[in-house]
Amino acid sequence: MNLSRVLWLFLVLSLALSACNINNEPLGVRRELVDEGDLGKILKKAFRPAPDDTTLSRVLNTGRSPYLVAGEIQNLTGEILLAFSKIAGIKQAKLVLPVHLVAGPGSSFNPSVHRVTRAWQEDTVTAKNFQISDYDPMPVGRAVFPSLDSLRKSVDKDTLAFVLDSTYVQRLANDSVNVLIRMMDPGLMLELHSRQNGVKAPFLEILQTRAGKADTTLRFAPLADAFIFRRALPLPEDRLYVGNGERRLTYLRFSTLDSLPANATVNRAILTLHIDREHTFINQDGLVSAGFLVNADSLKVPKPDSLYFSLIANATSSNTLSKDADMAEFNLTLSAQAWINSPEINGGLTIEPTAAFWDLQRVAFHTAASNPALAPKLTLDYTTPPGK
Repeated sequence: MNLSRVLWLFLVLSLALSACNINNEPLGVRRELVDEGDLGKILKKAFRPAPDDTTLSRVLNTGRSPYLVAGEIQNLTGEILLAFSKIAGIKQAKLVLPVHLVAGPGSSFNPSVHRVTRAWQEDTVTAKNFQISDYDPMPVGRAVFPSLDSLRKSVDKDTLAFVLDSTYVQRLANDSVNVLIRMMDPGLMLELHSRQNGVKAPFLEILQTRAGKADTTLRFAPLADAFIFRRALPLPEDRLYVGNGERRLTYLRFSTLDSLPANATVNRAILTLHIDREHTFINQDGLVSAGFLVNADSLKVPKPDSLYFSLIANATSSNTLSKDADMAEFNLTLSAQAWINSPEINGGLTIEPTAAFWDLQRVAFHTAASNPALAPKLTLDYTTPPGK
């Protein structure tokens, strides 16, 4: 037997022995050379969060989002606002919006454009300060777009356009273009690019008349755009949520980690959250979320709230959830080690979207109340100190 084959067999044998040994004692230790009390043990234990785990939420302004969202899905309705400067001499006008993607199982598609009857501010508008009475329910344009099937298949390729009615165009001699776009088709959500995307931003294309000169075609970018959203029915309270736009974050704290021996070494710590598909809406872009450590001092307020939480800047772990995901996992090995070494700094963590105002995606996680077998858990593989 040549030397290379001997070395190969030795390596295979070593790996096999290591695999058999991993659940019983630290690796690389010859038991006959040490006392039993000098060895620790490699163990595994699952922890459930404290009873104060909860979902925190607040409605965000979406004026800085790269996307504009319209549609109706899971009792949530999105509407788009667009405002342009006053333009003289408009003969014909068409509003063009590049489409990012279409999500949801809906089969009908009937977008409409409406005249907004009051001014609004891009950086402050929400459903709380923009009411249904603030726009005319009668459409002021005709929608032009490819088939719904084409829109579903063509991410970032198609456009939605509205040819504005001549009666509305005539009014623009004394008014600026200020419109709202609706889509009241159940089970369908449309994402359009906003003015934040310089390459694929919406635009108003007009045919302008000029005294003594030929008509000319011009394009104008919006002065402001945003989307607003309203909820028809409340979400179940026995779930944990992470979501955009209608911003939701989940707060968890594992306060029973002090049951582990002091100075235990965390080899691996994985937070597992099981997804409730019925109350989850994720499009094909996926929902990116991350865990942020909470400063324990911020828990001294009477009730935990996202406005009071003081977060440690760096995310502990991130996860991109696909539209078909059933589970989310976050690696909290370093965080769990810090909580064991210094229990006084354990303020828990928040799981929240990394771009909270971009769209209307949302994920719902099971709790002990909704499904005990699928409740959140933190699983630790750890090594006890010698003699423990």
